[in-house]
Amino acid sequence: EINPLLSCVLSWQQFHLIRAKSNLTGCQESWDLTALDPETGEAVALFKVGHMKDSGAGRAYLVFNIPGHCCAYFDMVRLSIIGEHMGAKLTRVDTAVDDFAGEFSVHRARCLYAKGAFQSKGKAHGSMPKYSEVKSGRGKESHGKTLYVGDRKNGKMLRVYEKGLQMNDETRPKWVRWEVQHGNKDREIPWDILRHPAAYFLGAYAPFEKLFGDRIKDATPAYIKTEYEAK
Repeated sequence: EINPLLSCVLSWQQFHLIRAKSNLTGCQESWDLTALDPETGEAVALFKVGHMKDSGAGRAYLVFNIPGHCCAYFDMVRLSIIGEHMGAKLTRVDTAVDDFAGEFSVHRARCLYAKGAFQSKGKAHGSMPKYSEVKSGRGKESHGKTLYVGDRKNGKMLRVYEKGLQMNDETRPKWVRWEVQHGNKDREIPWDILRHPAAYFLGAYAPFEKLFGDRIKDATPAYIKTEYEAK
């Protein structure tokens, strides 16, 4: 049943389900839902829906994946209310801040890590999450650097990357994105994160409130506790 999700799409019409070329993880079948952009008239894939069978529990589930660039087309407050009412669960939500001036660089994130700013609050209290840094490109063309802090399989990971170089955006070459991947490993992602994404971004890591607090207005940091911390 996808009608509740369709009711959250803003000003779009002529929906069509098209069999996807690849399945969502864990799903036996998947489809892309497309609709016509009311401004351009072009068909856009708004989200992907998959059918997952749990043979052990004798149940079946519908899995929805909304890509980041399509979030603006949805009424997220309505979606959060419907999701809670239906008893659905969030398994991943990404929150991000874009810096087009390059003030919050990959180097700055690396320095924060070296100072211990990303120490864990979880099971291994005070321990440092792992990090890795990747530099990509082709020939003499740089696609930028990416710093990863943490591991997605543990429930939370930070990516700081040079988005302007990655996208080869000549109008915004200094563009850097700080992106937090919130997962549901050993924790429950609250539906409130769709209503107040800035709050959960600020609360994801200790230095974020000081770094971004004066740029993100009217947001109080909100932290998602692990099962260990909630006890």
